[in-house]
Amino acid sequence: MEMLTELCLGKILEFIYTGNVQISTEDEAHEIITAADYLVLPRLKALAGRVLARNLDSSKAMLTYQFAERFRCEELIFATKMFIYSNFTTLAKTEEFLNLSSEEVQMWISSDEINVSAEEDVFKIILTWINLAKSERKKYFPKLFSEVRLVYVSRDFLQNDIVTNDLVNDNEGCMDLVKDAMKLIDSGILHFFGTKPRKSLETSVIVFYPKDCCSQNNQSAVCYFPQEDKWSSFTLPPAPLNVEG
Repeated sequence: MEMLTELCLGKILEFIYTGNVQISTEDEAHEIITAADYLVLPRLKALAGRVLARNLDSSKAMLTYQFAERFRCEELIFATKMFIYSNFTTLAKTEEFLNLSSEEVQMWISSDEINVSAEEDVFKIILTWINLAKSERKKYFPKLFSEVRLVYVSRDFLQNDIVTNDLVNDNEGCMDLVKDAMKLIDSGILHFFGTKPRKSLETSVIVFYPKDCCSQNNQSAVCYFPQEDKWSSFTLPPAPLNVEG
């Protein structure tokens, strides 16, 4: 409490007496959140958090998220997470991201929500983080590499960029993951594989079934892919026989 400025203490008292307060700057918001957490004033903490949420940008989103976690600002945590997910490839290049611990990096790259243009981006982000201090960080590579959803990486990239990478080559477990992914890609049965793509890489499809598809065999269904504005068709499997014992 002795660290509070006169301005901050005045705003806290204003909130206590009136139930409302004007917070003008991010510095004020940080100070008020710190004090509100100590004084157990969750609504004041939320009001100050909204000021920070409105001013999020790529240069401070990671630091704001860490601040929100430290003081348990639930609304701000959610808002900051959504911002980071949406701008992930940009934020992954910032100094704040590159200075994260391996556990924090793994937390972000393991998420379905991160917005990437291709799964290859996740591999490149890991390499950038490792290469900043390679001698110290390369021991974390296998654990981080396990978060790359290799079955959604193009086979050319697997063969030309991943297999030839020294960090992958130096670890038998990493090479096994790559070989398994290649077998699945070559088999053409990826739709049976348990790993889902990131939400940003999912393909929406609308399927049109014939009216009597359940009663007849060898019926065709039509698919429309909105993102690509393309149509396709496939033959439905035979209807199961109704056998009575």
